[in-house]
Amino acid sequence: MDEGLEEEPMEEFSRGTEKPKRGKKNHGKPALRLWIIGDSLVTGVGASCAANGFGPVLPRILAERVSYLTDRQVEWTALGKKAADVRTIRHEIVRNINDAGSTTRGSSSNGSISGCGSSCNGSSSGTSPNASSNGRIGSPGSSSGSTVRLPPPDVVVLLCGVNDLKRAFSGRTPERFRLELRKAVRDVREVFEDKTKREGKGTNRKQSQKHEKKTHPLVVLPGMPMQLVTAFPLPLSALAAYAGDVWDDQKRLVAEEDSLFGMGGGVLMERDDKEKNEEEETQKKSYPRTLFVPKPSTEVMQIFGDKNKSLTAKDGIHPNEWGYAAWASHIAGEVAVAIEKREKATSCMGK
Repeated sequence: MDEGLEEEPMEEFSRGTEKPKRGKKNHGKPALRLWIIGDSLVTGVGASCAANGFGPVLPRILAERVSYLTDRQVEWTALGKKAADVRTIRHEIVRNINDAGSTTRGSSSNGSISGCGSSCNGSSSGTSPNASSNGRIGSPGSSSGSTVRLPPPDVVVLLCGVNDLKRAFSGRTPERFRLELRKAVRDVREVFEDKTKREGKGTNRKQSQKHEKKTHPLVVLPGMPMQLVTAFPLPLSALAAYAGDVWDDQKRLVAEEDSLFGMGGGVLMERDDKEKNEEEETQKKSYPRTLFVPKPSTEVMQIFGDKNKSLTAKDGIHPNEWGYAAWASHIAGEVAVAIEKREKATSCMGK
């Protein structure tokens, strides 16, 4: 979704906090930590400068909706690189997460969004009066406050695939994309699970595994609403939507594999067949490691947005602010349900 927009794609770092605006049912629970990682969709390319004024639209609205649906505070961090395929995301974003996570934490005086930046049509700006972090990965910027390392997240949303799809003309196949995506999911887990192990109290292997199983982040792989692309005439637009569905199928396969088997020999792989089969069903339904969120239909997106407004940016490729907001709302609904299921499963396992 990024070709031709800029010559040297740059990484962008944003962060914010969304506080619950409903009742007090879950106010005693700790804040949910949400990371959004990926390409230009993370940075908000296609949305207006006004819409991006307090942070890139999709991460901000996603956090806002998750906070509303779960009735909990959500602390979000967004790391995006324009024109990035999944391999680039692995090498230039995921492997720099530790650098981006060591940053200077600011504060918000109005209790709304704090510490966020924005991206507008390929350029980065920090227009929020409460901005504390915005800029290149590895040099997140600074504000008044103390330098801290962010704790591992509860949820990691990985937005990717469209730039891999564009490379199909140079030999990138759906199968190759799936292999790279597997590696990206594995790398995300390794980065954050390393932090978890350092922070965990378990000393022997059994205690360590139990702690890791309860604290690994939920990785979310959203499908791409390619039907919104208007830059191509028929039949090319229909072909692009079909190809997007094929790429989304690879995400679904990776999510199923990771949720069932851990893709690297986790706890499930070390149990006997009976125990493994029981755990497979429980984990797939109630305790997913990775969640595939199918793309929303245009009709569903118009329900979240405004049926009288276009959902596509002027470039005919990226969503505009209405499209981002509608897509984020769709993803948030699935994430909120998965969080509830995981917490119930964790509670049952702890009894």
